[in-house]
Amino acid sequence: MPNSRGGVIVVLVAIEVLIAGYAIALMHGTGTGTGWSVDAASLHRVSFHAHPNAPLAAGTTPHIWISDPDSRVVVTTSSDGLVHVTDGTSVGGFVYGTAGELPQLQITRTADGVRVERASSSNRGFLSFGSIDQRVEIAVPAGSSLEIARSSGADVSDLTGDVNVLSQDGSIHARGISAKNVTLVSHDGRVILDGIAAANLVATTDDGRIRANGLQLTGDAPNGRIHSGDGSVSVHFADAGNLNVRSQTSDGHIVVNGRSTHSDNDAVEETSTLGNPAGSLDVSTQDGTITMTTNGVQ
Repeated sequence: MPNSRGGVIVVLVAIEVLIAGYAIALMHGTGTGTGWSVDAASLHRVSFHAHPNAPLAAGTTPHIWISDPDSRVVVTTSSDGLVHVTDGTSVGGFVYGTAGELPQLQITRTADGVRVERASSSNRGFLSFGSIDQRVEIAVPAGSSLEIARSSGADVSDLTGDVNVLSQDGSIHARGISAKNVTLVSHDGRVILDGIAAANLVATTDDGRIRANGLQLTGDAPNGRIHSGDGSVSVHFADAGNLNVRSQTSDGHIVVNGRSTHSDNDAVEETSTLGNPAGSLDVSTQDGTITMTTNGVQ
């Protein structure tokens, strides 16, 4: 026990020395009392103050294009028919490196809508003794078509135009969307769908669970694909409609309306016919259980 306590004390002292060295470096340029030096130009305080953005008139069905790979993007409907962009990013602390300030959002009125973008800040040094929260909030007309080309997660709600969302690293939550085409793709994070109605649906994640509650596939020949590379999948229909549903898991069970199917070989596949099939839905996962309820449709 004395040795363990002594080790903790040594670590705490080392941390205090490191902090003191940082402080000396900031005030005097170098700190050599501990046998090392820090260039004050490499370690510097940073902060970020987002510029305000005036609302934009872009019509009732604008194309909203967004690319901000390091921010979580939140899209809601506006009450005045305008496009409102708010940069909720906050940064404070010290950065080790030679990079400059986090760039401001660039907002451009295009021929068919609005373009919102910011370059990645991943190569802008190492943030120490501080915090960063990158978040962009955008309110748009309900009829907007939305394309999030890059993000670190997204929340999208109450749109009637097409929705296409890509997240490099972060969850996606879509709710109250009624559109012809809905595509939600996360490379790392769960995908949650609440009250989504679409003729063509894609919801995939490379790593994370997928939950679809109150799902409707609409139109004369609806088509859907829901896939997780690593995680469980649950699909609960508000109206199962007329579909052929193919479910497949490489390691897990398939549970349809409370009835479970499994295989001694781990991989399980099942096809369900709902109503008079006019469309199809593929549901799959590489590792996890698939649960589906059809709201009484058999």
